[in-house]
Amino acid sequence: MKRLVPLLAAALIILSAFAIAGCSIRMETYTGFHMNTYVELSACGKGAYDMLLRCKDRLAALESSLSPYMDGPIHRLNTAHGEWTQLDEDSFYLLELGVMLADATDGAFDPTTVMGVFYILIFGLMFADVGYGLTLTVGCLLGLKLMRPKESLARFLRMFAMCGVASMVGGALFGGYFGDMPTRIMEDFLGIEKAPDMALCFNMIDNPILFLVISLAMGALHLLTGMAIKFGITVRDGHPVAAVFDVGSWFILFAGIGLYFVFPTAGMICALIGALMLIFSQGRAEKNPIMKLLKGILSLYDIVSYGSDLLSYSRILALSLASAVIANVVNIFGAMGGPGIGGVISMTLAFLLGHTLNFAVNILGTYVH
Repeated sequence: MKRLVPLLAAALIILSAFAIAGCSIRMETYTGFHMNTYVELSACGKGAYDMLLRCKDRLAALESSLSPYMDGPIHRLNTAHGEWTQLDEDSFYLLELGVMLADATDGAFDPTTVMGVFYILIFGLMFADVGYGLTLTVGCLLGLKLMRPKESLARFLRMFAMCGVASMVGGALFGGYFGDMPTRIMEDFLGIEKAPDMALCFNMIDNPILFLVISLAMGALHLLTGMAIKFGITVRDGHPVAAVFDVGSWFILFAGIGLYFVFPTAGMICALIGALMLIFSQGRAEKNPIMKLLKGILSLYDIVSYGSDLLSYSRILALSLASAVIANVVNIFGAMGGPGIGGVISMTLAFLLGHTLNFAVNILGTYVH
């Protein structure tokens, strides 16, 4: 028996090799882009090519039928404004499946739109530069006009075009115009002794602590909005008491902490009320009274998680300063040639090479964070 097993394994390997060799001679492959993903189909044997053509046609038909953007039943249903619409079998199945999932999840709230607004605002703070933002917006709009991309890529480009507008606003507020290029040109090329500050609000490099406060304030608003959404969902699901004690308690506690810096006594009382609400409510699912109290006290430890989440928004300052400082260094190198033709050449080279690299590196970092 021990000898039989290796012999069978060797026979299977040899037969598999022959099968693969015979199949590879007639291997046909189709590669395409369907339903927002790359598709690769392979087949071998008699009729393989015709089968791939049938698969390709089926994929194209499904994409046209089920896409909310291409002219098909789902698109017509979305734009019918309540009028009766004829659906094919595939579209009706998709609609039926969607209704089933909506019932199963009780119509779960999709926060994409609300969080999308914050994505654009935070992107604008991280990539705060008028020149970079203008480049991003113009590039995305040209891509939409010239490339005529599929809807998935088009949505991506439209989103980045809006992020570019937010970056231009951030740059105007905090003085980013390809770094400090206007200042370098005025002082090193035009001979102006003290160039005016281009920032409408303040220069982030000169006031990093103030920009850090703005970054944390944006983070606090982001977190509180998420908590408010949770509060609304909990009330909608028929649990108003849970919404008040599980979310409202934290709102009261945070309000007290903020109020403490203005009115210490009132802030301390408000924070204490929020803490007591958490202590006496977060263990309500426990039967043992000691465990109720203990779990309530331990719930206060979540303030550490909220604090760490808030501090993570300091990366807004880090990425903004990284982009601005590198841009300023590039401008300094460009201005080293002086006000003559050499300076013009060095500034042009610095602009084309340095700012292109800075743009590419920091837009990737901003997108990821």
